[in-house]
Amino acid sequence: MTMMTISQESYRSRKSPDNKFLADVSRTHIFVYDISGIAPILIDQIFFQNPNQVCFSPSNQLLGVRSTSGRLLVYSLLTHETVFLQKRTRTSEGSALYFLDENTLFFSDWDGKIYIFSVPSAKLTLLHHFQENDMRTPVILANGDKEWIMFGSVPMNNDEKIETEKYRLSLSSG
Repeated sequence: MTMMTISQESYRSRKSPDNKFLADVSRTHIFVYDISGIAPILIDQIFFQNPNQVCFSPSNQLLGVRSTSGRLLVYSLLTHETVFLQKRTRTSEGSALYFLDENTLFFSDWDGKIYIFSVPSAKLTLLHHFQENDMRTPVILANGDKEWIMFGSVPMNNDEKIETEKYRLSLSSG
């Protein structure tokens, strides 16, 4: 029996909400492990060029993935099939990716845009663009159920000073 060890979760790897699974990101694949037992067991290997961000749905049945070019992949861990694959890039690279519920992804890109993606309809919706204050590289962090904190940098007067802004976002259904 071959023993496999995953020493720690990297910034490009994510645990499932119940800590039973781990998605580990390489340059061309996402490796999904069952980490509920004594040793990790590889349960899926998904090919996707330059994956950057990953997240599990609340039920652990879906895996959301974004690439460094902003492409989006939704993969079923139940059927081991691609549910959605974005063929062309519609967003730039971003920093965060979350499932709001079993069918909705929430993410930001480095151009100051916040998006919601509906998995069943494959519809991408721009929620907000921080272009009025030229915010760049927004980072979204979960702050509770349907509540998020977003940080971003804003260049000041075309010089090298950068100011950080912080926003609290609350999302409701509908």
